[in-house]
Amino acid sequence: MRLKLLIILSIFLINCSSEEVEIQLDAVVDGKYKTNVLIEDYTGAWCGFCPRVAKKIEDLWSSTNKRITPIAIHNRDVFSFSKEGEMRTRFWVASMGTTRWGFPSAILNRSSKWFENPKTVTDLIAVDSNVGLALDSSIKTRTLTMKVKVGFGADLSDLKLVVYLTENGLKADQRTYGDLGYGEGTNGYLVDFVHDNVLRASISELFGDSIDSTLSKNGEIYEKSYTYEIPEEYSILSNIVAFVVDKNDKVLNSRFFITTGEGTANGKFQTSE
Repeated sequence: MRLKLLIILSIFLINCSSEEVEIQLDAVVDGKYKTNVLIEDYTGAWCGFCPRVAKKIEDLWSSTNKRITPIAIHNRDVFSFSKEGEMRTRFWVASMGTTRWGFPSAILNRSSKWFENPKTVTDLIAVDSNVGLALDSSIKTRTLTMKVKVGFGADLSDLKLVVYLTENGLKADQRTYGDLGYGEGTNGYLVDFVHDNVLRASISELFGDSIDSTLSKNGEIYEKSYTYEIPEEYSILSNIVAFVVDKNDKVLNSRFFITTGEGTANGKFQTSE
């Protein structure tokens, strides 16, 4: 059984032109949504082994048809995220019982360390979720306005919604210990290396905003609105990452949204049927 909602919205593109898009949102009753796997890559431009993980994430993005949700969380470089230490302490301990992993370290769905085996990710993707995400957003000048929608295929409780801003195409020299997928570089550095999926800001609370348990019921859609002023030093062509976590911080589902030119696709839940 499926509850269908038909929504008309105007999406304002960066050039300030607008288009009217018809979007159908499906909240699946007793049903399932496609699963996207959150991969949080703790990295740094100084880290000589970090290009290896970046390349494997890049390859997964292509091979899984964009069914991963990548976030690069930088440490002690020009793209450092101010709360990286808080995140590392909380999730490294939760995943492995220690903060002494070293860089690079990648975490899957905030529940386990990724040992860089693609099959681990594809196995998670193969299992449908009872939580789905969709996004309505617009950008006017540098003001990003959005409504994140969470669909439920089961009665759930004690959940939080996490929303981050990430940025692609940032350039900085990257240390490399040999050819780890991008060549050997020059004198041990990949000059003007392109860093993608860089975590820039937490639009929600860092560890998520609580979802009212009375609104996370089978067949329902929960909506949360946000407004964020994109700083001048960030590209206006930023991306949104949204995911839902349970009371133990484990990710139930996630989604990567390109904020411009993808309004119709963003506005539809990814259902498994």
